[in-house]
Amino acid sequence: MSKLQIYKASAGSGKTYLLTLNYLKTAFKAPDRFTKILAVTFTNKAAEEMKTRILEKLDELIKKGKNADYFKEIKQSGQYKTDNELIKNAETIRDNILHDYSAFNVGTIDSFVQKVIRAFAFEMNLNSSYEIEFDTDKVTEDLTNKLYEKISFDRDLQKWLLQYAQNKTENNKNWDFKNEIKNLTSEIFKEQFLELYKNRKIEKKEMNDFLKTLYKIKNNFESKMSELAAKYKKILEDAAMNPGTYGMKFKIISNHFLVKTAIKKEYDNFTATFIKARDGIENWYAKSASAQIINDIKNTYEKLYPLIETYFKYFEAESENYYTATEIIKQFHAFGIINDMAAELSEYRSENNILLISDTNLLLKEIIGNNDAPFIYEKTGTGFYNIFIDEFQDTSNFQWANFKPLITNSLSQGYTNLIVGDIKQSVYRWRGGDWKLLLQGVKQDIGKEFSEEKT
Repeated sequence: MSKLQIYKASAGSGKTYLLTLNYLKTAFKAPDRFTKILAVTFTNKAAEEMKTRILEKLDELIKKGKNADYFKEIKQSGQYKTDNELIKNAETIRDNILHDYSAFNVGTIDSFVQKVIRAFAFEMNLNSSYEIEFDTDKVTEDLTNKLYEKISFDRDLQKWLLQYAQNKTENNKNWDFKNEIKNLTSEIFKEQFLELYKNRKIEKKEMNDFLKTLYKIKNNFESKMSELAAKYKKILEDAAMNPGTYGMKFKIISNHFLVKTAIKKEYDNFTATFIKARDGIENWYAKSASAQIINDIKNTYEKLYPLIETYFKYFEAESENYYTATEIIKQFHAFGIINDMAAELSEYRSENNILLISDTNLLLKEIIGNNDAPFIYEKTGTGFYNIFIDEFQDTSNFQWANFKPLITNSLSQGYTNLIVGDIKQSVYRWRGGDWKLLLQGVKQDIGKEFSEEKT
């Protein structure tokens, strides 16, 4: 098994030179070897530049011979005894590429994905005439309009949107959710959502039952805290004690129950003084406190201390569930709307006979995940020995999941594979690009023994 070459290269350090060199060295192994090389990048412009550069360098080898770029490196590979033999082969490779340009597999990741999906259209129940929709803004607008059309007759949706608006108002945010819905809709095109959803609509009843569970957790916690605060207040009232007249420590401890817990619901806003209150009565008053103050606090301490201890134990046991439930409730109606939008999107695809560009990587992931690389190549009519990926810092997790089995298959047969990138130039994070793959993810997935980092 050969090693995956991982190049981490900064801007201007010769990435294009490196890729072109490796492509040519591989292509020179046989006149038609170029048909077995897949070289991908992220934009059409970059792909065209790579194609042009490869052809220009072949032309240069033919015309300039030993004075051409790459001549020395290719000659050192040991395949050619004479310069003329190398030049003649360069001419053959160039002509073969020009005469079979469709087999010159230098393009974008998206174009490669499309090729594989087209080959599996029947297995995925796709209409062979489907089109790819690149304009997600247009789809977002169409889906938003479809959702608004349903408001007049869909009572569940009316309720959902009203609750969402109410929730926004309670959190001091604009209740007008039209723009917010457009922003929410953009989430359904992201890889993280596609991976979770996979066209499985969650029923409203299931969601409403879960929401009831969340509110039960929230209400039980708040009721218990209110109960402790009320008991604390009653003890002080029975003793006719005003917290403000018993020193700062007593005031701060009491304030946590009487203000933070009873009024503000700031259950986790602990001060150092409140935390120390568990450690003994000496932490409830100042050293300089009068004998009368100390005596009054001691008379109530035996009743107040158990409340503090109960407070901390209950908080430690239940607060994680409480705060989790509270945060989910804040976003819950937004998720419900996203869920409806995702269901609308499924219908929208069928009605318009389209696939979104965001769908394709998930579809390919499911194809490749269930099949061996040789079978995929058989279906597409093309098999690749070598895979070169440029601008790898912009590769998403789905894209890497799609290429990994193909690269592993190639490495297992001893072929050269190469990825090049610079994490400082990651610009496709909005489409799911994950620079951490280049930083460490690929090496972990392939295995340290089967990868080699270079700069």
